[in-house]
Amino acid sequence: MPYLHWEVEKRLMRMSNIVQEQTAARQSKSEIRKLRPKRRPKLLEMANDRRMQLRRLQPGSRRKVGQWRPTSALAKYLWLAAKMFEIIDEIADERLVTQNLDTKAPIHIRRTLDQFYHWTTADTTDQDHNQVVCRKTRSGIDPRATSRLVVVDQLWMWILDENTILTCFPRRWGRNKPDPSAVHKGIRQTIGELVKREHETWCIYDLALIIIDECSRVFFDRTAPLDQRPEVVAIFGAAISDVAEQKTMAYEAFGEAVTGMNKQESAHSNNEDLLRKSLNINFEWSVLIDAQHVIDELQIMQEVFTQQLAVNWSTISR
Repeated sequence: MPYLHWEVEKRLMRMSNIVQEQTAARQSKSEIRKLRPKRRPKLLEMANDRRMQLRRLQPGSRRKVGQWRPTSALAKYLWLAAKMFEIIDEIADERLVTQNLDTKAPIHIRRTLDQFYHWTTADTTDQDHNQVVCRKTRSGIDPRATSRLVVVDQLWMWILDENTILTCFPRRWGRNKPDPSAVHKGIRQTIGELVKREHETWCIYDLALIIIDECSRVFFDRTAPLDQRPEVVAIFGAAISDVAEQKTMAYEAFGEAVTGMNKQESAHSNNEDLLRKSLNINFEWSVLIDAQHVIDELQIMQEVFTQQLAVNWSTISR
C-alpha cells in the first residue's frame, strides 16, 4: 500500500545519486556482456566511455563549479567533521540500496510524487525541485531553512497467523536517530496505549488496521510537529491562496489595460506600446504554472489515497 511521507531534499538527492550510480554500473556490465561474444574492436573504447561517465557521477566529481569550500583551518576541520558524520550516518542505508537494488527481488526505495505517478520518466529532478512543498520550505534568505519534499513510501504486510504479522516500511535516509515522524515509533506508541486498556480485547486484524492507519496519517496530525515534518495541509492551503490572489491581480491588470486602451486618444505609437504591454503574459504564465503544479500534485496524492482506500476495503472484507 502506498502512503505519503517526507524527506529532506539534500538527503533524497544523495539517495538518487547512489541509485543512478548503481544503475549506470549495471547498464555498463550488461553492455559489455552483450558485446563480448561478438568481439567488436570498439569494446574497449565503449567500456572506457562508460567508466568516464561513472566517474562524473561519483561524489567527488559531482561538485559544482564555484561551490563553497572552507578556507581557514578551523572551518576546514569543522567541515570535514560534518562530512564524516554525514558518511557515517548514511553508510547503512547506502549499503542496503547498493546490495539489494539489482537482486531478483529488488528493494522498493521511496519515490517522489512524480516518480510514483510518472514511473516511466527517466529523470524527474526538475519536477521534484519545483514541488510545492519544496518551494515553500526553501528559503534563499534564511541559511537554517531546510527544503523538504513529499515522498511516497510502500507498506508491505503479511498476516501469517493469528499471532504474527510480518511488515516493513522504509525510514528516512540516514536517520539512525529517533524520528518523531517514523511510522514504527507511532505504531509502538499506539500499541502501548492499547495494552494499558486491559478491558479491551483485539485481534491480529486490529493490529493490521493500526499499522495501516498510522501509515495513512503522517501528514494529518493537527498537533504542531516536533521535527522538520512539513505541514502539508497548511502549505497547500497557502499555495492555493497565493494562486487565487495572483489570478485576481492578473484580472485587474488586464481590465486596467483594456480601459486604458479605450481611453487612449494620443498618437498611434502610444496605442501600440500600450497594446504590446497588454499582450505581455509573463505574469499570467507564471500563475498558470504555479496553479498546474498544485493541481498535479493534489491529483497524485488523490491517487495515493484511492489506492489506500482499496487496500482498506480489501482488508476489512476478508
